[in-house]
Amino acid sequence: MEATRPLARRLEGRVALVTGAASAIGAATAIRLADEGAVLVLTDAREEAGKAVAACVRERQREAFLLPHEVDDEAAWVIAVAAALSEFGRLDVLVNSAGLLSSDRTGMLVGMRVAADALKASGHGSVIDIRYAIDYAFGPFGGLGVPPLWNAALGSRTRHWAPEGVRFNYVHPGFPSTPILTPARRNGIRPPRGLAEVAACVAFLASDDASFITGLELYVDG
Repeated sequence: MEATRPLARRLEGRVALVTGAASAIGAATAIRLADEGAVLVLTDAREEAGKAVAACVRERQREAFLLPHEVDDEAAWVIAVAAALSEFGRLDVLVNSAGLLSSDRTGMLVGMRVAADALKASGHGSVIDIRYAIDYAFGPFGGLGVPPLWNAALGSRTRHWAPEGVRFNYVHPGFPSTPILTPARRNGIRPPRGLAEVAACVAFLASDDASFITGLELYVDG
């Protein structure tokens, strides 16, 4: 798996939980966070692919382990958060990369609820939700002329948790196979460059360089 080139080790001493970590954006994000100094709890339903990503992280001299995880399974969330606390003593970053094409973010909301106390105790709590912006195909209010419900729910949590030191930000990557050239003259999010660029945005939002940024929707789509 191709290495990334971090600007700095901004996440030294931080613990990150990355869902959907076995491939594509999730895998690239896990590797970027490791390159910036984080140790990792990786979750995915695809065990063999996930093991390969965990091995790649360890090659970078960072600790990582993989847990099987369906994101709508609350018991699996409890296990993952408990594992982060028992193995590393803390949880600083939660990256939701599983189910990028799903408009149902129930599992992600369950995960945030389960991880809430650990993230609040961190002092550097950061949640990054990665998803293709299906609801935004016809502009920021979608085809129905109303904001997507998942966005409204996350906005509420952003305001509620900000005083407790937990930030929520959202990264919307461009579709990987779109045939339309953007003004940047790129044809979608193509590996390895496109995946690495999305992962770099996640690493920034996870770090203290973004400590005064919350509620941002960052489009990485040209």
